[in-house]
Amino acid sequence: MKNLYCQPVSFSKINTKMIMKMDKARKSAMMKTAILIIVVVVGGYALVFGLSMVLSTPNPLEWVGSGSMHPVLEPGDLILVQGVESSKIQVGDVIIFHQTTDYDNLIIHRVVNIKTEDGEIYFTTKGDANSASIWWEERIPASYVVGKWTGFRIPYAGWVIYILKIPVVDGLTLGNTASIILIVALLALDYFMPEEKEPPKKMEEPLKKS
Repeated sequence: MKNLYCQPVSFSKINTKMIMKMDKARKSAMMKTAILIIVVVVGGYALVFGLSMVLSTPNPLEWVGSGSMHPVLEPGDLILVQGVESSKIQVGDVIIFHQTTDYDNLIIHRVVNIKTEDGEIYFTTKGDANSASIWWEERIPASYVVGKWTGFRIPYAGWVIYILKIPVVDGLTLGNTASIILIVALLALDYFMPEEKEPPKKMEEPLKKS
């Protein structure tokens, strides 16, 4: 009888190849995730910058943080803001302005009165749900006004803006910090993760069959 060569099936090789393929797929997925995060973050900044240019205001998107404008605006609403000249603001408009006692705090209330003193325009506002104006909104300088609400809003989307804008350290918000940490972690994991190497092939001994 002639010698017949029979190649035995090596399950260890099959498992190794499967592991290598899975490892490559996992790394590819991590890189795609990191790239997606970068695109989303950069795209978000580009969107805000573009809206700022088009709407003529540094704050084109703002979120409603209280129920003082109920039922027109609700907490968590994301609103679109249009920059406007103070002389074009009318009674009844909903404006966004810096609080006179806390400049970093933005308020969204309706204009109920407008007056001019020594050539300067001052606004009085009131929340629709409030019974009267609060003392610090009875004389708002025109220079404190950020813009006017366009009438466009997205319910609940404002909470996302609120969370992302939570300050973590000076100059960095929660959204920026989380994005940076996640991107660095994914890239580091991809770089340091050991690759599965295929073991060297062994010469198979021919099997004799009599």
